[in-house]
Amino acid sequence: MPNLFEAIASDSDYNRIIAEIKIKSPRDGDLLGNRDPLCIAHNFETAGATALSFITGPVEYGGNTQLLREICNQTSIPVLRKDIISSRSDIKASVGFGAEAVLLIASLLERDLLRNLVSLAHDIGIDAVIEVHSDSDIEKAICTECQLIGINNRDISRFEMDSGTVGVTEELRSLIPSNLKVISMSGIETSLDLKRVLRVSDAALIGTALMKSSNPGAKLREFLEYSIRR
Repeated sequence: MPNLFEAIASDSDYNRIIAEIKIKSPRDGDLLGNRDPLCIAHNFETAGATALSFITGPVEYGGNTQLLREICNQTSIPVLRKDIISSRSDIKASVGFGAEAVLLIASLLERDLLRNLVSLAHDIGIDAVIEVHSDSDIEKAICTECQLIGINNRDISRFEMDSGTVGVTEELRSLIPSNLKVISMSGIETSLDLKRVLRVSDAALIGTALMKSSNPGAKLREFLEYSIRR
């Protein structure tokens, strides 16, 4: 299995979409309904997702690490663990659950701790995606050994309750060195949104728009039609 960086950086006729299995959100409430999240994960992989993302935070997002483990066990593509990762033990636990990558939120971590967590992740063989939402976050991120930066179009400090748009990716991308791979995350709801972010980034992470669909796999295939490299 390629790691997340390799999956995003590899040659393909398509730009990359990371599909997120999202149980619920503070903004939209229940997103799963009575559906099986493992079935959704399988459908995303079959439809052509580059990678999967799963939020393990139990309170606001309804996730758990056991389900993360089950998703990782059944898939052959990388899985990103999204949560508030803040310690070495969090990184090591993520490996034990089977995650190929972890999310590190720049605004929540001191500069030295962020640098150390990125180094640890690389040392034990997984990728670290640093989430940014401002120029100060980017300044902190590029002082690490990171290869992947995720621009969150919404504000995590408000539990993404703000009306963030893909314009955040368009605004911040020019501040990130060109040798780093950029993932645009959140707020991607339409094919036009996807086209806009893929003009300036290497991949898009889409969750809510897929989970709101009655057929998330088919919705992903629809988005993929707009991600062909011209």
